[in-house]
Amino acid sequence: MIIIRIELKLSIIILLANQIVFFYRPRLVFEKELSLRNAEVIKYPEIAQTYYGELSDKPDFYKIISEKDFDLYFKIMVPDIPDARTDFTVEIYGENKNIILDGAHYEWEESYERLTGNNYLVGPSYEETLEKGEYLMQVYNGDNQGKYLLVIGRNKTFSLIDAINTIWLMPKIKTFMERSILTAYFNQIGIILFTLLLAVILFISIIILYCQYRAMTKYERM
Repeated sequence: MIIIRIELKLSIIILLANQIVFFYRPRLVFEKELSLRNAEVIKYPEIAQTYYGELSDKPDFYKIISEKDFDLYFKIMVPDIPDARTDFTVEIYGENKNIILDGAHYEWEESYERLTGNNYLVGPSYEETLEKGEYLMQVYNGDNQGKYLLVIGRNKTFSLIDAINTIWLMPKIKTFMERSILTAYFNQIGIILFTLLLAVILFISIIILYCQYRAMTKYERM
């Protein structure tokens, strides 16, 4: 019975962490200089992930590397904050391939993400199957200023490390969104985190009780 309870607690922990990663896999790059020579490398473009970037007088560059044909999906978003820029352009260059997303001539839509409690403006998106190889992606606007989110990939995969990383990065994400860090966990992630901590405490308690039970049983047999 105790073993069954332990397995149940482990299943709950994995399931809850799974929910975070399935909806959210952040990559914070706004503190990096993403120049042409120092482009952010995206090795697995089919895996869903979101890059938080900010232009500072220069375009940001990303490099997609794939050893096989892949389904490319990407879209541009921005934080829904005062003076938000929606004139971003995203270009992808490859051998015989040039893709352009022009946010300046697109009707952006408001969006609210319940998992994180953040508000966004959603811009244009693009999807196509591309041949294997290397592709250069550039994000820019007229004067290369403003915050943006570059969403890459559709496939949602589970990683406990990514789940922990997402929880850890929430205060920085709130700062990026120009929200108080005190609101970092006033959302569904906070509820999941609280439930995870409770599940871990219960799991440890069961282990302790099980060890005590085994010790008492062994003592009585003696």
